[in-house]
Amino acid sequence: MRGALSKNPAMWMIGETGSKSLREIGELFGGIGYAAAAQRIRRARLGHGPIAARKLISQMLNV
Repeated sequence: MRGALSKNPAMWMIGETGSKSLREIGELFGGIGYAAAAQRIRRARLGHGPIAARKLISQMLNV
């Protein structure tokens, strides 16, 4: 479960850039289906408010 929690924000960041389709995101993260990738991205988005999202992105980018 711990690994899934760390992957969700990473999936969310890739989804926010719009550079990959849900199918491609799922393949990057162990071959999960596009529906599961969409669900994880939605959960990560709902779990972070705007301020928390900016803080998370800054931490992940080491800014």
